[in-house]
Amino acid sequence: MVNWSTWALLAAVIIGVYLSQLAGRLDRLHIRVDRAEAALRAQLLRRASEAIELAAMDGPLDPAARITIDGFAHAARDFGETDLEKDHRAQRLEQAGRNEAEGELTQALQAALPDEQSVMEYAAIGGGSELMEELDSTTRRVELAKGFHADAVAQCQKMRRRAIVRFLHLQGRATWPEFIDINLAQPTGFAHRSR
Repeated sequence: MVNWSTWALLAAVIIGVYLSQLAGRLDRLHIRVDRAEAALRAQLLRRASEAIELAAMDGPLDPAARITIDGFAHAARDFGETDLEKDHRAQRLEQAGRNEAEGELTQALQAALPDEQSVMEYAAIGGGSELMEELDSTTRRVELAKGFHADAVAQCQKMRRRAIVRFLHLQGRATWPEFIDINLAQPTGFAHRSR
């Protein structure tokens, strides 16, 4: 016959295995958030580089719009190249500036490419067709990467809100994952292009 201490030991082992799996799942969710953010940053860097190329092209943009796009693209690229290994406080301090630069770049690109005609004008310039294809593709990938990041953050936040995770502090020192709340919509001029 099995005594109570054997049952208590068995219960402790089962609870320990459950908590270990829960902590492992939470760790994997944090890794997923970090990877999704890195993928989004990579796409934003690529978009900024292509926007710099757009500003350098001779095309239908007036000089003021070129300077605006170039300035915001350089600012976004500079924020994108910051050290990912910085502590979380430094990352949070930079987040506001990064969000502003990316949002301004999005608005500048939307103003520069408001319709299909403006995209076609750039495509008619030497090398413009390739740049428009790349920019179209990159802006779509930016939107997808933002969606993947938002999904990862939502799942991680949901797990961290669980009472057992909070009570036992299973998240360790990981910071609270946050959504990237900026407008990264594709310029309207790309909306009618064939996909």
